Amino acid sequence: MTYRAPLAAVAARHSARYRSTEAGWVAWLTAPLDPAAETLRPELTDLLFGNRVSILFAAFCLSALLLCYAVFLDVELAVLLLALFAPAAILRYVTIGASPSRSSLRTLLLAGLFWAATVGLLCGEGARTDNVLLTALSGIIGVAVAFGGAYNNAGAPRFAFIQTILFLAPYSIFAASSGVPGMQLFPIQLPFWIVGIFTLIRQIHATHVKLIQARHLASHLALHDSLTGLPNRAHFMEALAAECQRASRDSTNRSYILYLDLDGFKPVNDTYGHLTGDDLLRAVADRFRKVVRGQDVIGRLGGDEFAAILRGVSQKEAEQIGEKLIAAARDPFHLDGHPPISIGVSIGGVALGLPPDVRRTLHAADTMLYAAKRGGKGLLRIAEAA
Repeated sequence: MTYRAPLAAVAARHSARYRSTEAGWVAWLTAPLDPAAETLRPELTDLLFGNRVSILFAAFCLSALLLCYAVFLDVELAVLLLALFAPAAILRYVTIGASPSRSSLRTLLLAGLFWAATVGLLCGEGARTDNVLLTALSGIIGVAVAFGGAYNNAGAPRFAFIQTILFLAPYSIFAASSGVPGMQLFPIQLPFWIVGIFTLIRQIHATHVKLIQARHLASHLALHDSLTGLPNRAHFMEALAAECQRASRDSTNRSYILYLDLDGFKPVNDTYGHLTGDDLLRAVADRFRKVVRGQDVIGRLGGDEFAAILRGVSQKEAEQIGEKLIAAARDPFHLDGHPPISIGVSIGGVALGLPPDVRRTLHAADTMLYAAKRGGKGLLRIAEAA
């Protein structure tokens, strides 16, 4: 079974309702690698928040490095670096724990860049001392923090790329020019480190995108009919319950439910097979979807039964939409490899009102549907209230 069609439908739905709220440097810094994943940007940037443990671990390691500065090098230098490092660590810790929003994202990005520059300066200072222990320890901590940043910030790959440069560039420059034996070879190793971290960021980012898409697809399949893409029975009943509650509170803004049952569908299944029957149901759903308005809900309840919630309409308007649905089903269907197929639809409807009882409302619409079928099929029968 393939989920390519449902996934395309999910992507189309998110594209239709997505509006980018970011601009300028924030938009550039948080852009997904694949433009097709643009609608997932809010969920990708949400991943930048929450992981405070990595900051605590990095702060502990860098504090140990500062202690080594104080013991083996210069207490005053250690205090000066601490005065720069502490605010950056606190700001980074606070912004990561904030609730995701447009303003908090901007603050998080700025704090993240400040944090990366501070860590880079701190580790770079270790390489500049020409002390073998501090040079080695600074390099290990710098690379570890860079890999942690790559993992945690891959939701915004450009941000993660720039952080990586800020983490490693100062150390790389000072280490290559230091007097520590062997560090002159560092520039040869650095490109491999950078490429490795950048590759990690790309792979994690791609995994994030796939997981978010899979979550959207699972949510879509739980609430939509896999054959037609329309809301399924569970989703439709939730929408009907909400609309019944609303209609019971606002008697001036009427809504109607239409219960639809295809006429002549079973002979098509018997004659041409179930695959053709499935194609026909998809074609019917496409036509029904074009008839109803944007604020309405059209769903498939099962088999050849459909239902629609018409919001904010008079009985005359509900009847007009019902007649359009009948006309849409009456026109012959031209399916590949088959002669024109003619079917029809019978519709029963009822106005929503007091009491807000979903079962009673659906039963009343079903009763009107069978009244339409007894009248000769291809007819519409609407009652004023359940």
